[in-house]
Amino acid sequence: KQIEKGEVPPVNFKQYLIMGEKNIMKEFLMIFFNKYELKAIIAPGMISIMSFFTTLIIYFPDSLNLGSSLIVIILLIFYIYLFSIIARENGKMVEKKLFSQSSNVYPTTQILRYSDDTLNIKTKERYHSFLQENIPCIELPSYEDARDKKENYFDDEYDSAIDWLLKNTREDYMTAQHNMEYGFYRNLLGIKYIGIIIVLISIVFSIVVFILSQENVTIQLVLSSIINVFFLYFWIFKVTKTQTRKSAKRYAQSLLANCDFKS
Repeated sequence: KQIEKGEVPPVNFKQYLIMGEKNIMKEFLMIFFNKYELKAIIAPGMISIMSFFTTLIIYFPDSLNLGSSLIVIILLIFYIYLFSIIARENGKMVEKKLFSQSSNVYPTTQILRYSDDTLNIKTKERYHSFLQENIPCIELPSYEDARDKKENYFDDEYDSAIDWLLKNTREDYMTAQHNMEYGFYRNLLGIKYIGIIIVLISIVFSIVVFILSQENVTIQLVLSSIINVFFLYFWIFKVTKTQTRKSAKRYAQSLLANCDFKS
């Protein structure tokens, strides 16, 4: 009746099916994963296979029915989880490579050093003062002490302070958001080459289907090519070490800003 009155636009069975798939997927993921896991771990896994999955839908939209859709959902969830595990493990290795060298320590440690100019000296001293007062068994240096020592001389003290801050800022909204953003870019970087390979497979698959198809699928070829080129651009130029370091620095600044909020 609502449709007849023009209050609700008509929705065909396939649209209901797609809407149902999204709800099933969302509900399933929310049962097993928290917000951080969904954005920082599951999302990179989803993005990694999205180009190929989208290409399949473009070429075979009529193959979606209730039975096949359930199978697709199960397989999709399996592959997302698989690639998410790979993304998380590779992301950890990427993190070690990015911040293992003395010149590339974690941004939080770098920012707390007096040699770093990310923060002005007054803000840095305020953070030092808060950490010194609230954390037992650490000795953060003064500007004069740090000037007379090697740049990384007090890094153990800074790292200990950051460990304490991490444990005591888990409920801060902005810190959590920047943490998820950093985890997202780090894990994407961890599966960058896998993502590129899947896009190339999607391109080859699209061309093969176009050549072998007995129907006119020129529009599908053009549409899938645009999407695959976009994903290729994304993996090559947007998923980079530079972008990961930037997100890590934003997270570090957000984490250290809690020194003001908690003082």
